[in-house]
Amino acid sequence: MPDDAIIRAVSRPSPFSAQLRRINSSLRAKLLAIFALLTTIPLGIVGVVSYSRSYSTIKQNITASATQIASQLNKSLELVFRESERFLKIGSHETTIRFVNPYRQNEQTTYRSALEIISLFKLFREIYEFDTLIRGIHILGSNGNNISEAEGRFRLEQDLGSLPTVRRILARPGEVSYIPNPELDYSPSRPYRDVISVGRAIVRPSTRELMGVIIVDVDRAAIVELCRGVRMGETGWFSVATGEGRLIYSEGGGAEDLSPANRALVAGSGEGHFVQRVGREPEFFVFNTLPSSGWKIVGRVKLRELMKGAYQIRSLTLAVVLLCILFTIVLYFFISDALTHPIRDLKQKMAQAEGGDLEVRAESRAADEIGGLAHGFNVMIAKLRELLARSIREQEELAKSELKALQAQINPHFLYNTLDAIVWMTEAGRREEVVRMTKTLSSFFRIGLSKGEEWIHVREEFEHVESYLAIQRMRYRDILDYAIQLEEGIGECRILKLTLQPLVENAIYHGIKNKRAGGRVQVSGRRLDGERLEFRVADDGCGFSPERLAQVRGALAAEGPEAGRDNGFGLWNVNRRIQLYYGKGWGLSIDSLAGEGALVTVSLPVVR
Repeated sequence: MPDDAIIRAVSRPSPFSAQLRRINSSLRAKLLAIFALLTTIPLGIVGVVSYSRSYSTIKQNITASATQIASQLNKSLELVFRESERFLKIGSHETTIRFVNPYRQNEQTTYRSALEIISLFKLFREIYEFDTLIRGIHILGSNGNNISEAEGRFRLEQDLGSLPTVRRILARPGEVSYIPNPELDYSPSRPYRDVISVGRAIVRPSTRELMGVIIVDVDRAAIVELCRGVRMGETGWFSVATGEGRLIYSEGGGAEDLSPANRALVAGSGEGHFVQRVGREPEFFVFNTLPSSGWKIVGRVKLRELMKGAYQIRSLTLAVVLLCILFTIVLYFFISDALTHPIRDLKQKMAQAEGGDLEVRAESRAADEIGGLAHGFNVMIAKLRELLARSIREQEELAKSELKALQAQINPHFLYNTLDAIVWMTEAGRREEVVRMTKTLSSFFRIGLSKGEEWIHVREEFEHVESYLAIQRMRYRDILDYAIQLEEGIGECRILKLTLQPLVENAIYHGIKNKRAGGRVQVSGRRLDGERLEFRVADDGCGFSPERLAQVRGALAAEGPEAGRDNGFGLWNVNRRIQLYYGKGWGLSIDSLAGEGALVTVSLPVVR
């Protein structure tokens, strides 16, 4: 990209900055912007706080409701397991102990014990309410005596300790074991499948000797129906898994959907809840633990389904806030129009005044600040008319002063005397001096005229003064000497022309010429305090008496030209021109001692 294209791209204002400038240029736009901010921010805060509190409340209620649903499912499943555990009491009955006793056993005793156990099976089913959930009851003795409801008395073809289910039960002899058992490895005929085996070891009461196991088969379908009957929302569901993570029931994914941290949380905590993103959508999880088996119940549902009410409240809150903001902005529009209409009218009047119509007048009947502003405008216009008239008078005075300064510069006597000096030097054959004086005179008038410019450089003003002094020195060779010193760095500053030359002329004609012996004029310029210039014109002429010095100083302080006509008109004219151009704080000061000379100091601001 070319450099100019880059510059245009960088300097091109953005739409935001253009809009900001438009707002800054209009009081009405500022008021509307301020009103909009003052309305939007509080309403926005109220909306955010209301939504946050509503969201928090709804979330707490939903969490409590989901936890309660999970707790209810926990109680239902626990009730099933507790009822199944009651059938385990058969294992501690004396008939069962006698049936699995490996000592003093005969066929008649074993047969009689088997009949009694069958009667116990029927009795327990009649006593307990949830007997329909119990698919079967099995007693397996280490002595080889085995009996079940479906198969009666039977014998296994393998050792009892080789059965996986029995080994798991015997590994925890004093506790109840809950084992998902789809194969029924302890039943030869396998009359049914897919059950939860609830088992416990049978021990001799006196010696705590392991004599066998009793197993109650709980229908897994009953547990599935319980889980299916409990829902969270419309699509939420519960899953049941063993403490080792084996799924008992699940409609969808298992623990593999959980992050490692949440998986550890479920395994290590008794109950709780959390939110986790599954795929592209966050889901809510709640879990608890069955006290008897240590199994985990985990419920999950999509978060947006649970928080549907919160999202509706958010939409409603946003709509209400936007409507309030819109209504308030419309109301503020009319209010700002009523407030700014008088101001716009006053702005129009000011534009007319800016165009030069100083006869314009603002009309306002209001007694408030805007009415006061209109009154102030009218007063200001009147003052402007007065100041304009005064400025015209001052400009006339300035023009007269410049004309007099120019007349003084092109003094016929100075020109005649200089030309006479050139004539007699020519007649005397002093050719080089004639050339030098002619060039000096030419430079003097060239800088003095300066193509009609009012302002020239300080170095040009000093060249002008030096040309004048050089001419006068050629004329008054025996009685005039001069020195010029300009501080480096201020030559390029601007100065009102014909500021120093009248002062030098005044020093020669009123100081040096009135002295019997020769004299010296010193002209210098320097910079003070950074933004202030000081020029000095000093002579060692006859000086001023105290009375005369007081008259001249009084004339410098006077306003009208009549005051300085007989008291140093040249000094007064220069001082007046300086004050008209630079201001009242600038001008001349004069110091003198009779018989020792005078010092005129010019103070000017730095003008570049």
